[in-house]
Amino acid sequence: MDGSTVVLTMAPDSVPYNLNYKLTISGVKGYNDSYSAISYYETTIALRENTRPAYKPDPVFDKTTMTAIKINFTETVLGTMTVKVSQIVGSNTIEIPVKSVDVNGSTATINLAIPPSNNSLMYINIVSYDIKDLNGNSLAAMPSTIPLLITYN
Repeated sequence: MDGSTVVLTMAPDSVPYNLNYKLTISGVKGYNDSYSAISYYETTIALRENTRPAYKPDPVFDKTTMTAIKINFTETVLGTMTVKVSQIVGSNTIEIPVKSVDVNGSTATINLAIPPSNNSLMYINIVSYDIKDLNGNSLAAMPSTIPLLITYN
């Protein structure tokens, strides 16, 4: 053996679970047919789940605190997110100060400095995010602006 290497690249979202999978290799030839095809080879290899977490539409306004908005994901995630929040009040657009964004479990909680006005339209502008699942898979695309209707009752 001359130390040649074959690199196996998995397509994103193709491995659903951390498990041992059967790998079968056959028909691999050297560059430009310089070697004959290798013999049939079968083994078991451990693969890590590579399914990216995804954003779940429809954030939730927490009517208990009146200052929290929860954005949910399809699985447990870690990371950071920066947002700007604005609200349409009459014909004016008002920015609502954001105290923090806490990413914990399968939720990012946006903590507002003040409660938004009742019966108004709010926009969550995603400035940046670096969110990954526990296997290091980056969050699939997320909308840059999320509308949310605020009603207290």
